[in-house]
Amino acid sequence: MDNENPILAPMVEISRPGILSRLWMVIARPSALFPTLTRKTDWIIPFIIVVLLGGAMGYFTRPIESRDTYPIVIKSIEKMKQQTGTEQYNKVKESIDQRFQEGLENKISPWYILIGLGGPLLISVIMAAFGLIVGNFIFAGKCNFWIVLNVIVYASLVGLLGDLVRGIIIILKDSMFVYTGLGLLKPDIEDLSFLANFLRAVDFF
Repeated sequence: MDNENPILAPMVEISRPGILSRLWMVIARPSALFPTLTRKTDWIIPFIIVVLLGGAMGYFTRPIESRDTYPIVIKSIEKMKQQTGTEQYNKVKESIDQRFQEGLENKISPWYILIGLGGPLLISVIMAAFGLIVGNFIFAGKCNFWIVLNVIVYASLVGLLGDLVRGIIIILKDSMFVYTGLGLLKPDIEDLSFLANFLRAVDFF
């Protein structure tokens, strides 16, 4: 007779996939991946990938985006001319012209690099802190900060994939007005209605 007690049987450890498998699983099998992200350093490699690939795509699309958004920005500040006067308007326009000219020339300043590195990190940390608060204090979860951060950074790889697809389309079309979601239903950039903005916010990625 088998006297083995299943209650006292050792727990089966979750096998830990390699880094390439983890990068694939975040898209194909995220529910199977996230329980394996238990180390404090799991977020580092996907974060580096997000910063490098996202920064590279931003570099190549920056002149196109600067060129296409400049008329929209200028049109949006034209009301300042009547409200604040010509002198103040000219100062604001001069500042905008300088910033967009840097974008057209694709100059990389230390400030640009700092934003590229610090921005994603700060957003990830804030989201992880918020997730930790919600999970542990509201829903009585038992996660720690690093596990939540791991999940958030890995999940951002899906958003990165969308950015890469949109970036390639922007370069091929030589236009920043591309959509990979419901924005395709209302592609007119002059349409600023609530419905148009809502549809553009819904993305397949």
